[in-house]
Amino acid sequence: MFWGYRAMFRLLNTYITQHNCETIEKMIFRYAPTNENNTEAYIRFVCEKTGFERTKKIIKSDADLIPLVY
Repeated sequence: MFWGYRAMFRLLNTYITQHNCETIEKMIFRYAPTNENNTEAYIRFVCEKTGFERTKKIIKSDADLIPLVY
């Protein structure tokens, strides 16, 4: 399980630093593209579980990343 969490933190870091995906919306559109997923439902689910708005700017901090991973 440790390696799975580590992988997700690294993935989110890469999205933020290399792909300019700094919101939940942008991250999920990249992670779960609409041609393969119900991306809108996925965004709503993540926002509901984290309490974050879909356009909240995510920064590389424990306060932002931990709710997304867990």
